[in-house]
Amino acid sequence: MAGVPDFFDVAGPHALLGRGEAAVLGGGGASEKRLELHHARAIEQERLIQPTGDVVGDERPRRKSGVAFRVKELKILAAQFAGGHRQTSNEAKGYPEVGGLPVILGVMVSLLVVGMAALVVQDGPNPHQLRADQFGKLDLSYGITEAATGKQVTATDVAKALRGTSVLCLGESHDNRDQKVVFAEVIDALVKDGRTVTVGFEMFTRPVQPELDWLNANPSTDDVFVERSKWKTEWGFPFEVYKPVFDVTRANRLPMVALNIPRDWVRAVSRGGLQNLNADFRAQMPEIDTSNTFHREIFDAMMGGHPMGDATQMQNIYTSMVVWDTAMADSAKKWMDARPKFARQIFVVVAGSGHVQYGQGINFQLNRLGVKNIKTLTSVDSNGPTWVSKGLGDWVLLTKPAPAPAK
Repeated sequence: MAGVPDFFDVAGPHALLGRGEAAVLGGGGASEKRLELHHARAIEQERLIQPTGDVVGDERPRRKSGVAFRVKELKILAAQFAGGHRQTSNEAKGYPEVGGLPVILGVMVSLLVVGMAALVVQDGPNPHQLRADQFGKLDLSYGITEAATGKQVTATDVAKALRGTSVLCLGESHDNRDQKVVFAEVIDALVKDGRTVTVGFEMFTRPVQPELDWLNANPSTDDVFVERSKWKTEWGFPFEVYKPVFDVTRANRLPMVALNIPRDWVRAVSRGGLQNLNADFRAQMPEIDTSNTFHREIFDAMMGGHPMGDATQMQNIYTSMVVWDTAMADSAKKWMDARPKFARQIFVVVAGSGHVQYGQGINFQLNRLGVKNIKTLTSVDSNGPTWVSKGLGDWVLLTKPAPAPAK
């Protein structure tokens, strides 16, 4: 559809959430003007940003510190896109282009970074601070904070609190290695607590499951793992960022599950609604329910107050996000249903924070599919202490933003 952003014409639907980058805007003058507008507004707001990246004089920051698109990069990307260069944000951030990944520019959609922060041009509510009047405020300092008590806790504390829990959803910023280090500590603590752990990854699509099964059964070097899992084409972020999680998974011989679905499925819905998804794909999916108003509120906040088309287009985009979350929940549910039940088993989901925050993404869909006792540990990155809504997760991990890659 001309002039309408195709959020999923990327290296897998993972580009939408938690990745710190944006999706392709359709060609044409309207897209260029929209980018020029954001370019101008970024320049205007640049004076508001302290050297740390935090915004002065506004309790609800317009830009949180973890965003991959910094002001300078935003100007570069806007200028390059207007000039016709289709550059990936991996290139813009200094990562090499991997496996011919299609470009995923378009400043607006980096408002969907979720798990990182709101972009400079964010006009809507901060996605991390929704319904704070209802849930209360949770002050964060670096480390894991328990929402119920406001106290800092360790990975071991989290593992003990998860006794009796069947699913733990871990929400991450895709470029932040520090978060994966903590996730690895939590997974290891679960193993040491006697849990039977399975780890499901947004980073892999269902067709790769046979390769993961092989890796589950055979010790492998990093190079073999990257090759057999098709890491460079399945995901594209540096393997080193996720290595802590894979190290603990492999060391403990924990089953790995591919949760994601082929990008064509999600792209089809974003372009034309559910009716645009072919019958074979629909048959592999549970019923899609888009009636969760809180989830839609979160989605709208992630959009930063900037509609990306008319009402029908926006509904299709939102529906594609629901399809995405539902499919990943369905992948986890099918895995659990196909195996014997043990009292001490736990399924750990590793996905972008936007898929799990407030318990309204994969976690909500798992509950709808009949899975109970689900907990969430989600992540925020910031250059200093901050606050979030207590409803964001059962635990919230605060880390510093990922460092900019060396040029």
